[in-house]
Amino acid sequence: MDPDSIGELELEVWRYVADHADVTVGEVAKYFAGTRGLARTTILTVLERLFRKHYLRRRRDGRLLRYSSSGSKAKFMQTLVARFTDRVLGGSLDPFVAYLVSDARLTDEQVSDLRKLVDSMEQKKKKGDKP
Repeated sequence: MDPDSIGELELEVWRYVADHADVTVGEVAKYFAGTRGLARTTILTVLERLFRKHYLRRRRDGRLLRYSSSGSKAKFMQTLVARFTDRVLGGSLDPFVAYLVSDARLTDEQVSDLRKLVDSMEQKKKKGDKP
């Protein structure tokens, strides 16, 4: 899966399918009709494109087609973030950290998770491991 070959709507649909594995076209279309006002034919076209690009798997279930992600959501998102950091931020995380500090609306749980992540990174660094 190549993050460079996925459009904004495709990413949104892929993320929905990855979160709701083994979904039908109808289920995906119903969600996007309600949230974005998109037609079933539009969603069917996007699902087909994602399938042809190998972002999604599909299987026949009687008369229905069921879709699921062909790869790990976590791994794909990690790749997207790395590409964003390289291309948009020039490889520097400073603007992202500044955003987190000043503008992000983080819950207490998210702040706690970030602290744990930083602690884990520091421990790896002390041991000489790659972050």
